[in-house]
Amino acid sequence: QSREAPPTPLDAPRYLGRTIQSKVPNAADAILVQGGSLRTWSYRSPAVEQVQVELSTEGRPLDADIELWHGPDNTPCKMRVYNENGQVRPFSAVIETPRGPNTVAIRNIGQ
Repeated sequence: QSREAPPTPLDAPRYLGRTIQSKVPNAADAILVQGGSLRTWSYRSPAVEQVQVELSTEGRPLDADIELWHGPDNTPCKMRVYNENGQVRPFSAVIETPRGPNTVAIRNIGQ
Protein backbone atom coordinates (compact mmCIF):
# COMPACT_ATOMS: atom_id res chain seq x y z
CA GLN A 1 0.00 0.00 0.00
CA SER A 2 1.51 3.32 -1.01
CA ARG A 3 0.66 6.90 -0.21
CA GLU A 4 0.84 9.78 -2.60
CA ALA A 5 3.15 12.58 -1.54
CA PRO A 6 3.82 16.02 -2.97
CA PRO A 7 6.42 15.94 -5.73
CA THR A 8 10.01 16.26 -4.58
CA PRO A 9 13.32 16.46 -6.41
CA LEU A 10 14.68 13.05 -7.37
CA ASP A 11 17.64 13.42 -5.03
CA ALA A 12 15.49 14.24 -1.97
CA PRO A 13 14.78 11.04 0.01
CA ARG A 14 11.29 10.48 1.41
CA TYR A 15 10.10 7.96 3.95
CA LEU A 16 7.09 7.17 6.05
CA GLY A 17 7.44 7.39 9.81
CA ARG A 18 5.01 7.01 12.67
CA THR A 19 4.73 6.26 16.33
CA ILE A 20 2.09 3.83 17.50
CA GLN A 21 0.56 3.50 20.96
CA SER A 22 -1.37 0.28 20.29
CA LYS A 23 -0.28 -3.22 19.37
CA VAL A 24 -2.21 -3.11 16.07
CA PRO A 25 -0.62 -0.61 13.64
CA ASN A 26 -2.86 1.11 11.12
CA ALA A 27 -1.17 1.93 7.79
CA ALA A 28 -3.55 4.87 7.32
CA ASP A 29 -1.87 6.54 10.32
CA ALA A 30 1.53 6.71 8.57
CA ILE A 31 2.98 10.21 8.32
CA LEU A 32 5.25 11.26 5.49
CA VAL A 33 8.54 12.76 6.72
CA GLN A 34 10.31 14.28 3.72
CA GLY A 35 14.04 14.95 3.45
CA GLY A 36 15.38 17.38 6.04
CA SER A 37 12.11 17.62 7.97
CA LEU A 38 11.31 16.94 11.62
CA ARG A 39 8.15 15.45 13.17
CA THR A 40 7.42 15.19 16.88
CA TRP A 41 4.85 13.39 19.01
CA SER A 42 4.28 14.35 22.65
CA TYR A 43 2.81 12.09 25.33
CA ARG A 44 1.93 13.79 28.61
CA SER A 45 0.11 10.86 30.18
CA PRO A 46 2.14 8.52 32.40
CA ALA A 47 -0.16 5.74 31.13
CA VAL A 48 1.80 5.68 27.83
CA GLU A 49 4.62 3.32 28.78
CA GLN A 50 6.02 2.63 25.32
CA VAL A 51 5.66 3.62 21.67
CA GLN A 52 6.57 1.76 18.51
CA VAL A 53 8.45 3.60 15.78
CA GLU A 54 8.32 2.24 12.23
CA LEU A 55 10.29 3.76 9.37
CA SER A 56 10.33 2.75 5.71
CA THR A 57 11.13 4.25 2.32
CA GLU A 58 10.03 3.70 -1.24
CA GLY A 59 13.27 1.88 -2.13
CA ARG A 60 15.70 4.65 -1.18
CA PRO A 61 18.22 4.68 1.68
CA LEU A 62 16.72 5.39 5.10
CA ASP A 63 18.73 7.85 7.19
CA ALA A 64 17.12 9.24 10.33
CA ASP A 65 17.70 10.53 13.85
CA ILE A 66 15.22 9.38 16.50
CA GLU A 67 15.18 11.14 19.86
CA LEU A 68 13.25 10.55 23.07
CA TRP A 69 12.96 13.72 25.17
CA HIS A 70 12.10 12.68 28.71
CA GLY A 71 11.33 14.48 31.93
CA PRO A 72 11.41 18.06 33.11
CA ASP A 73 15.02 18.69 32.03
CA ASN A 74 14.36 17.22 28.55
CA THR A 75 17.51 15.14 28.43
CA PRO A 76 17.43 13.44 25.00
CA CYS A 77 18.14 9.77 24.33
CA LYS A 78 19.29 9.60 20.71
CA MET A 79 19.36 6.86 18.09
CA ARG A 80 20.79 7.05 14.56
CA VAL A 81 19.16 4.79 11.95
CA TYR A 82 20.71 4.03 8.56
CA ASN A 83 19.61 1.44 6.03
CA GLU A 84 20.50 1.04 2.35
CA ASN A 85 16.92 0.22 1.28
CA GLY A 86 14.04 1.08 3.61
CA GLN A 87 11.48 -0.73 1.46
CA VAL A 88 13.24 -4.10 1.58
CA ARG A 89 14.39 -3.65 5.20
CA PRO A 90 12.08 -1.27 7.10
CA PHE A 91 13.10 -0.18 10.60
CA SER A 92 10.98 -0.88 13.68
CA ALA A 93 11.70 -0.25 17.36
CA VAL A 94 9.76 -0.14 20.61
CA ILE A 95 10.84 2.76 22.81
CA GLU A 96 10.04 2.76 26.52
CA THR A 97 8.46 6.04 27.67
CA PRO A 98 8.18 5.68 31.44
CA ARG A 99 6.62 8.29 33.70
CA GLY A 100 5.66 11.00 31.17
CA PRO A 101 5.84 13.61 29.87
CA ASN A 102 7.79 12.36 26.84
CA THR A 103 8.35 13.56 23.29
CA VAL A 104 9.51 11.39 20.40
CA ALA A 105 11.21 13.23 17.52
CA ILE A 106 12.03 11.79 14.08
CA ARG A 107 14.25 13.77 11.71
CA ASN A 108 14.83 12.64 8.12
CA ILE A 109 18.49 13.43 7.52
CA GLY A 110 18.81 11.58 4.21
CA GLN A 111 21.15 13.13 1.65
